[in-house]
Amino acid sequence: MNTYDMFIMMFYALDSRYDEDSPEEFANFLSSANPFLFADEGSAVPYVYSEFKEAYQKYGKNASDEYSFVSLFIDTECDLVIKKAFSEISREEWDEALEIYKANLKK
Repeated sequence: MNTYDMFIMMFYALDSRYDEDSPEEFANFLSSANPFLFADEGSAVPYVYSEFKEAYQKYGKNASDEYSFVSLFIDTECDLVIKKAFSEISREEWDEALEIYKANLKK
């Protein structure tokens, strides 16, 4: 899985935790991270994906898998609201969503 696919998985995972009572900071992050706003690889606010890619170059090779890297990225680069939202995503939920995502990539 490439960096952009991991970024999309992170977006999907966090988006699954969004509801109308979510803090404004969380909604702002999701809006900024939206990877589907433009046709090219990136995010609505280019800095967000750029930061993710830089973090992967820095930490990615030390992570055992996608979940571990995204967790590390969020722990080191994101604020408390994002950390809390990601902490509510179990490893099992992540793995199930990842399998579905990978299957869709093959289509």
